[in-house]
Amino acid sequence: MTWFDSRIVTAEPRVAETFASKTPLPLVVALGSNLEDRLSHLRSGLESLDGRGVHIEAVSRVFETPPVGYIQQPRFYNIAALARTRLPPSRLLSIFKSVEDEAGRRRDFRNGPRTRDVDLNLLGDMIDREEV
Repeated sequence: MTWFDSRIVTAEPRVAETFASKTPLPLVVALGSNLEDRLSHLRSGLESLDGRGVHIEAVSRVFETPPVGYIQQPRFYNIAALARTRLPPSRLLSIFKSVEDEAGRRRDFRNGPRTRDVDLNLLGDMIDREEV
């Protein structure tokens, strides 16, 4: 595996509340869908993110997974995307919610079916101090 860098870097992560970045930071975004045209929801979600300051660099293949939590629903299609951005976490989360809403996302109950789900998995070396 030539792409794996085994060097260990020790650094103090930045706290999200003190975010300031002049250079684009790497981020990993996860998208999922289990309603309607799942592939179309994933594809258009990526396009929407790419047009809002989240510059998509690479996308995983599509994984089909069973639902978690509430299991009486269709299986999910999921992808992960590597991207770069200068946007702060609070702005990213606002954009992600908007991208979900564009697909008709309903939040009727936790772990319910969804047309599109967009999650921030990693942003540079940040730690989010908010409780999930």
